[in-house]
Amino acid sequence: MTLMHESSVEKEHEPLISKKKDEARESIFRSAKGLFLEFGYSAVSMIDIAKHASVNKSLIFYHFKSKLALWNAVTTQLNDEMDRFYGDLFSSTSLGRSQLLNMVFDKVHTFYDQHPDHIKMLCWQLIDESPLLQQTARHTLIKSLKRVIRLLQRSHRLRSDVDPEVIEMVLLSGAFGPFFLKRARSLTRKQKQQYVEFMIDSLNRALSFKRVEKSK
Repeated sequence: MTLMHESSVEKEHEPLISKKKDEARESIFRSAKGLFLEFGYSAVSMIDIAKHASVNKSLIFYHFKSKLALWNAVTTQLNDEMDRFYGDLFSSTSLGRSQLLNMVFDKVHTFYDQHPDHIKMLCWQLIDESPLLQQTARHTLIKSLKRVIRLLQRSHRLRSDVDPEVIEMVLLSGAFGPFFLKRARSLTRKQKQQYVEFMIDSLNRALSFKRVEKSK
């Protein structure tokens, strides 16, 4: 067989080889994602992922430099889903206080009802508390929310005597509550709706005025 013929045969097989590499990488990714969601980062080893994907461990390192690189790939995919969902949620500069509250609760509940995997990953990040894992966290909603809270405070549509980060924490803990609390996850749709209405009403009143200091 001539060198020219060998080269031609290799080129013919390149698409097939490339396809097999892509399939192997996808299989490793899916296995890692499933194991991370089920057991978290620390409890999963590269050997576990290799066994689950039915591949040699060395093949994992060919596609991903480390377990952290795999974790980052999974969280990046999940964060991209979140970015696409929230988009320019708070892009309007004419948002009022009530609109802000309704949008936060509506969007958060809709998203996490449709994407339960995100709750699992957030829980594992909170449990692990590793600085390496915290660096992978990216949340479009939080970034947008911080900006709009400051905007509403500057335009006197939201009480300005409370630190914006405190307001952000109160809003998000209220919105995320039913997804993180075990008992809350068993609530009926009607109960969840009542929870949302109650929280929005309470927060609307709490954020609608500047607290007057009592005279000494």
